[in-house]
Amino acid sequence: MPVLLPAAPDAQPVDAATMLEQLIKLRKLQEAAVANSHGRLLQIIESAAASPSTAWALYQEAIKAVQFEGLEREGTKFRDWKKKEEEQLDNPDFRNALPAHLSYLALTLRRAAGAETKDLLPLLMRHAAAVNANSAGWGSDKQMMLKPVTDGIFAKHFAIEGWAAKATDWELVPANIDGMYEKTILPELRRLKSPQIIEYWDNRLRREAEKVAIGRLAFMTERYENFRKPTLLWHRANEFRGLDQPNRAINEMLAILKAYPGHPDFSRWAAELEGLLNPQAASAGIPVGPGTPGPSPVGGPGTATPAAPTPPSPPPLP
Repeated sequence: MPVLLPAAPDAQPVDAATMLEQLIKLRKLQEAAVANSHGRLLQIIESAAASPSTAWALYQEAIKAVQFEGLEREGTKFRDWKKKEEEQLDNPDFRNALPAHLSYLALTLRRAAGAETKDLLPLLMRHAAAVNANSAGWGSDKQMMLKPVTDGIFAKHFAIEGWAAKATDWELVPANIDGMYEKTILPELRRLKSPQIIEYWDNRLRREAEKVAIGRLAFMTERYENFRKPTLLWHRANEFRGLDQPNRAINEMLAILKAYPGHPDFSRWAAELEGLLNPQAASAGIPVGPGTPGPSPVGGPGTATPAAPTPPSPPPLP
């Protein structure tokens, strides 16, 4: 029968206060090390984004490390992969998508690190404009531009998926222009009361109309003209309220209601317009309709133009 040995005595009582101080110092050292590491990675990514040849070299390095490192005969398998994917890899649109993807990844990392919208806005709008201008080319590359940067080969190579995912109020797909605007750009433009917000809706109307025209399907054209287009126009009209142009907003809203009386949102839109024309009744919960006395037209004779109420952010478009 085995002999049971007595348990070893515990160590001396710890000095909790001293150890807590050491723990605080260790955490600060760890935070500094992570920040330093992130800074170096961001520099590598931004340098590659600025050079198509460097971006191409980094892509090959990332593929080899993520997909083939550690495999038996990894060099041979990597060369076989390059030969098999030669047509795709030599495609100019794919090559041009690489620096665009890296550039957007860098913006995403800066956002995740706490950069404010006002500091990223010019670069983000420039990226969106470049994607729009190249939507038929590299802007539609499935591998680099149509999936989240957190799922991209570069994020996996540098193991920064978690870092990038911390970006708040931010679109993760490099080619999703409308996502960039709805989550980040439009709220900032509204804060600034910038007329560029109307340019966005004009561009969106044009882009969606072009997509429908390419399809050349009668039912898609009818759906766009009778349902989608009025919705976009209503969002556009609403933006004038935040630009201190309430009269223009009201006029455009009424024009939309006259042009599209069969739209599914007609009743909701009409109620919204009635609330703008008679805000006292709306705020008191009084139903507004025919026979309800309303105020003088906004800014009409003998009245002062009231300050436009800040419109609520439009709900996400379907």
